[in-house]
Amino acid sequence: YMTGAAGASAMSGGTRASAAGALAAPGFAFTEGRIVAQRGARHVREFDLAGRSRPAVSVGSSEHFALPRLHNGLRDVGVWLGWFGPLSRPLQALSAAGALGARVPGYERALDALAARFAKGSSGGPDTAARARTRSSIIAVASDRAGAPLAAVRLEGVNPYDFTAEMLAWGAMRALDGGLQGTGALGPVDGFGLDELEAAMAGAGMTRV
Repeated sequence: YMTGAAGASAMSGGTRASAAGALAAPGFAFTEGRIVAQRGARHVREFDLAGRSRPAVSVGSSEHFALPRLHNGLRDVGVWLGWFGPLSRPLQALSAAGALGARVPGYERALDALAARFAKGSSGGPDTAARARTRSSIIAVASDRAGAPLAAVRLEGVNPYDFTAEMLAWGAMRALDGGLQGTGALGPVDGFGLDELEAAMAGAGMTRV
């Protein structure tokens, strides 16, 4: 989630363009022990954030590949993006409509043209002042097969763009220094180890609460 004064200026043009493209493109999820095709924003889930129920849309992400490698018994992975607030349900409806429209010749070209008009791509992103007005909240929940929560972790910290920049730079420097714990496509935990990753996240401004 992006929290604080998360108005229109809080999201970069590149993020808006990427979100529009993700709704139009085929997506994926880890469900019943395997990767399956699933459109973006197919599901909406509510999470408790500071005593309020906040919606988030389902998205395809690297966690669908990385987390099952850490726990052989994991059957489902849900990744959710809570940046859109009250627009989450409309995005879900647009995603469903897009899945139907994709069967119509010329639909994708029309959607690309519409996205190019309203989400023009890189705009330089929010400036320092805009980023200072927003923060990040990350929630992870482990549940049993019936959906009953077993454990939860919550992290709070700096603006999402600042956090992403710090973590990308840290990961690149650790890889350059020989700090990776394996080869090939690695997730953050199997790549660096949980303790080192948690310390790096704290250094980047994201800590457990």
